[in-house]
Amino acid sequence: MPTVEERLASLEARVDAMSELRNLIAELRTEMHARFTVVDARFTAVDARFTGLDVRIGAIDAKIDRHFVWLIGMMVTGFIAVIGALVGLGSR
Repeated sequence: MPTVEERLASLEARVDAMSELRNLIAELRTEMHARFTVVDARFTAVDARFTGLDVRIGAIDAKIDRHFVWLIGMMVTGFIAVIGALVGLGSR
C-alpha cells in the first residue's frame, strides 16, 4: 500500500500534468483564434473582389442594353423605310 507521501507525490504529478494540459489548450486556442482572424481577412478580400466583379458585370450589362436599344432602333427605322418605299411604289 502506498504511503501518504507517495500518494501526495502522485497527486502533485497529476495536477502538474493537468496544469500543463490547460496551458497547451490555452496556446492552441490562441493559435486557432489567430488563424480564424487570417481566414476572416481572406474572406473579406474575396468579398471585395466579388464586389468589384459585380460592378464590372453591371457596366457590361448596361453596355449590352444600350447596344440592344440601338440595334432595335435601326431595325425599326429600316422596317419603316421599307414600308414607306412600298407604299410609295404602290401609289404610283
